[in-house]
Amino acid sequence: MKAIKLFSMAVAALMMAACSNEDNDVQQPAQQVRMIPFEATIGPAGASTRTTITEGTGTDAGKLMVAWKGGEKIALVHNGKKDEVEVTTVNLDGSAVITGSIDATGTDGEAVVLVYPADAVKSVTSGTTYVPNTDDAFLAIGLQQDGTLEYIGNNLDAREGSETLKISSGTATLNDNVTMESKIAVWKLTLTTDGTTPLAANQVTLSIGTNPIAATAVNATGKSEWTLCVVPATLALYSGNFTVTAKVGSDTYTYTKAGGVSLTKNTYYQSTVTLSKPAPALIVNPAVGQVIGADGKNYADVAAATAAETTAVAMIAYVGSGSDCEHGLAIQLNSSPVQKDRSEAGTYAEGLTAVPGGTWRLPSKADWQNMFLGCAKSGDASSASDNMNPISGFKEKIAATGITWKSDKYWSSQDYSTYATDVEVVLYGSTAYAAFAWDPKSNSHYVLGCLAF
Repeated sequence: MKAIKLFSMAVAALMMAACSNEDNDVQQPAQQVRMIPFEATIGPAGASTRTTITEGTGTDAGKLMVAWKGGEKIALVHNGKKDEVEVTTVNLDGSAVITGSIDATGTDGEAVVLVYPADAVKSVTSGTTYVPNTDDAFLAIGLQQDGTLEYIGNNLDAREGSETLKISSGTATLNDNVTMESKIAVWKLTLTTDGTTPLAANQVTLSIGTNPIAATAVNATGKSEWTLCVVPATLALYSGNFTVTAKVGSDTYTYTKAGGVSLTKNTYYQSTVTLSKPAPALIVNPAVGQVIGADGKNYADVAAATAAETTAVAMIAYVGSGSDCEHGLAIQLNSSPVQKDRSEAGTYAEGLTAVPGGTWRLPSKADWQNMFLGCAKSGDASSASDNMNPISGFKEKIAATGITWKSDKYWSSQDYSTYATDVEVVLYGSTAYAAFAWDPKSNSHYVLGCLAF
């Protein structure tokens, strides 16, 4: 019995200790956030009001009209907190009523910042200082809204306004109506080919110098209307020359404006842009040894050009301007080149019959070196030796055209004072070489034009 009594006392002691510990672990109830009703008016209608953008009618035809849309969320930033309210009523004058519940732990007269869309506010640090949402969905503050624009695609806009809270009889409002100013400029581009015929593009980019800015399609079907949403950080870029580039399938259309355009935040613009398609390249996949016809196209050989009812006027001797090897130089095909002094040589070469897509000139020293070397994607031959022996493949390719070259001296465009550079070209037997030297400009040498394409 005594043992049992002692055991019972021990159990009782343990239970009391446990109760004592439980009492120590009890937390005080957290202070409850007091939410109170909120209602205020924002507006009025006009360029400073958002969010649905439609095309005006009647006296407003051709203008972008803006209005609030029911259900859109707005953040109230105050006293280090973020509350969300929404547009519940859009009035006839374009103003809107916003309602909801807000944290009323602040005081009457407290500063508040209104931000649209609400998701543009990522967090609040203190007072009305907030951290913009910089997630992928927000390229800048509020570039994507949580409402829906009926006219401009991708829901682009961002607005901000400030006022003070007025708290009375358990409800909150603003001390005065507030206008929320857009932080961006919205620019609508209507694409055409002649001012009236729509151009349906699959991609549109506006570039100012090296700064490309992508546009957003307004409509999902025709895609002839596009918009640019311009944030403050890039507004200044629009003061310079710019180019609008539109992709239509694999084709590219362009429009370039000198002098640029000045855009201002909280403003909506629209323009009809007439774009043109550059002329297609006539020379496709050029190769050394091919010939260029008077029509500007390249052919495998003289026979192919003749079959196409054109005259072969030059042989492609160098391909390699840039990494794509789509541009280069061709030497004039002339079995009876003329002799001129240096002062007449340039005029003769530049005056040859025009070829579409190409420009005739008197070959420079580097031109000659490049043509003797052939294709050189990695760069030009300006540092090549003044004595080039042999001239790789040049003799055979010239011979294949049926032209008999004269082994003699030919002018280049490089000159100094009363002297100019000539190149002595020797093509006979198994020997082929070229040697550059200075000669008086008054000497007569042969002239062949160089066609740059």
